[in-house]
Formats: sequence, structure tokens, C-alpha cells
Amino acid sequence: MAAAAAAAGDEPRVRGCHIVAVPFPGRGHVNAMMNLSRLLAARGAAVTFVVTEEWLGLLRSSSSSAAAGVRLRTIPNVIPSEHGRAADHSGFLDAVATEMEAPFERLLDELEGPPPAALVADAYVSWVVAVGNRRGVPVWPLFPMAASFFFAYYHYDRLPAWLTDDGEHAPDSDNSEQQLVRHISSQASSSIRLSDLEPLIHNKRTVKHILSVISSIRNAQCLLFTTMYELEASVIDSLQSVYSCPVYPIGPCVPYMTLEDHRTMSNGDTSQGDYFTWLDSQPVNSVLYVSLGSFVSVSASQLDEIALGLESSEVRFLWILREQSTRVRELIGDTGKGMILPWCEQLKKSGRLA
Repeated sequence: MAAAAAAAGDEPRVRGCHIVAVPFPGRGHVNAMMNLSRLLAARGAAVTFVVTEEWLGLLRSSSSSAAAGVRLRTIPNVIPSEHGRAADHSGFLDAVATEMEAPFERLLDELEGPPPAALVADAYVSWVVAVGNRRGVPVWPLFPMAASFFFAYYHYDRLPAWLTDDGEHAPDSDNSEQQLVRHISSQASSSIRLSDLEPLIHNKRTVKHILSVISSIRNAQCLLFTTMYELEASVIDSLQSVYSCPVYPIGPCVPYMTLEDHRTMSNGDTSQGDYFTWLDSQPVNSVLYVSLGSFVSVSASQLDEIALGLESSEVRFLWILREQSTRVRELIGDTGKGMILPWCEQLKKSGRLA
């Protein structure tokens, strides 16, 4: 089968508790799920990690490759490519919601070894909950962001009907905001205003996916967050009070066990120089790390503003910028206080004292 052939020879046969992991196809989501899979595998579980064929190639060329006990399996490229998906984010969400489920079910039918004991799925691939329910397999959604962010999502279905029905921006309505604030404040000590939610709900198609995520959790067997209880205790407690399934803050999914032998990756670029040597030569807690990630894009004027802000502040910085680095270097000049690179090993960088 294509799915099996894609990863043939990667891993031994499945042994022990078998868990199938399904990340949302985005770099931050895939990394979080892979790190959780590594942690589960380190404790004796056998993890089948399911991605598209495109993502299999991306994983094999990066430091997020699978570890012992984690086998990679693929479904066809039924969604838009990772390159350029930001041009139509709503369309990408639509494809993830409608095109991945059928090939995933076929893959489950073809998997060798024992059937999965559980499906660990990113909360954004909410259809996995329905798949697990049909097959009698427990589903554990993972929300790889702050629980407070999910808590804001939860309150989307408490918004006035005119917001969720037509996707329009919220009008100036003190009553609507006051009602929402009272409702949220009664469940958590953190204050959330209608204006805080409004930027996230301006698109009707996006709202539809958000509501689908929230609704699916009601049929899941537990809910996982990459946070710590001590950081978001009131929110975790509030979510536990409204969901019948257990809510578990599992802590940051960081592959700390790989740091010591984590090989240096140049990502195809040999002109970066030894930025670790530069970092280690800086005073403790003096370097500002700037990275917009692989998905977000900014306008030229916004990029100029960031560059001029760094130049004016005279702060030491490490800026990861894949494009337009020449323009930015011209704006900042050679101050000797910063480095601009197309890529860096973020995990190892974060371990530096600077």
C-alpha cells in the first residue's frame, strides 16, 4: 500500500500500547504532536504518526524527524501545499476539514499490527473525534496553545447570533459586551472582552471551524493542553467544570531528551556562520529573538517598522527572516548588535543564556 510504502523500513513492528497521532498540518502543530509522540514512545508506547506525503518529506529534512518507537505513515496530498497556504487560510481549513477524513480511515484499515488503543489528534482536526467514536477508539484531542486561547474559543458559541450567523464585525454594543463579560467573568478570573474576540471572528468560514472544534470536544474522552496548571489554574478549572471529560495540562511538549545529541542543521544554508558562538558571547538575557514563523506574512511597511524599531532601541537581537533580509540589513545597518539569519535551531537557541 502507498501509505506503508512511504515509510517502509523506518521503524520496527508495533509493540506495546499502540497510539495513532494525527497533527494539524502546520509547523507548530506538527512539532508539538511529534514532541508528545516522542515522550509517549519514551514511556513504552508505540506511536503511528500520520501526515500527508508532503509533510513526510518536510519531517525527514528537519530536526523534527521521528524517534525510536514512532513510525511515520502517510495519506495522499489531499490538501493545499504547505508552501503558499497562507494565501487562502479559510480554504486550507476547509480542505483539512473535508478532505483528510476518508484517506485517514482507509489508512487505519490498512495499518499492520494491533489496532490503536487511542487516537491523539490535534483539536483542529476535529473530525478525528467522529472517526474514533464510530470505531469505538478513545480520542484525546491536543490543543497545542494556551488554555486561555481555547477558553476564548469556547465562548464563541455565546456570542450574539448576529456575529456567528453573518460573520460581520461587532457593532458598538455596550449591552452585548457587558453580557459577554459578565458570563465569562463568572467562570474564570481572567477578563475577556468582546473586542478581544472580535478580530478572530471576522470571517464566517473561520468561525465555522472554531465552533466545530469546540463541539467535537464534547464527544472526546479527554482534552490535553501544552500548558501547566499553575500558569492557567482558573481557566483549567473552568473548562473542567463545563466538559464531562477530563482536562489535562501536560506541560510544554519540548523534546528535551534530544538536546544533548541534537545535530546541527543548516537547512540547506551554509552562510549563517556560527551564531551559537555569537550568542554565547553576549550578556545573559540580553538578546531579543525575533521570528514571525513559517505562516504569518507581513507587509513591507510593517517589516520596515520592526527593523527601525530594533535599530532605534539599540537592543541586541537575533532575527530569523527568510525573505527581504537585504532590505532589512540596509535599514538597520551594521551596528554589530544583531544577526539576521534565514533559519536557526530554535530549540537549541532557546537553551542559550543570552
